[in-house]
Amino acid sequence: MRPLVISHAACAGHAPENTLAGIRAALEMGADAIEVDVQASADGVPVLMHDLTVDRATNGSGDLASLALEQLQALRAN
Repeated sequence: MRPLVISHAACAGHAPENTLAGIRAALEMGADAIEVDVQASADGVPVLMHDLTVDRATNGSGDLASLALEQLQALRAN
C-alpha cells in the first residue's frame, strides 16, 4: 500500500502558497489531497491565506480580516 501524499499549503515551494497555481502544481505532482488555509475577508468572503496579515504572502500589507475581497484581489501573491 502506498502512502497518501498530502500537499501542504497547495504545494508551497513550487508556487505561491494557497493559490490556484499551487493547487494545480500539487495535482500535476500527483498529490492525493491538498491542505489549504481558509479565512474570511472583511466582507465575509472565504479566501485562502495562512497568516492573519497579508504582509508575508503578498505585495500588500495589513490585517486580512480588515480587507474586503476587492482589495485582496488587487494584491499579488509572492
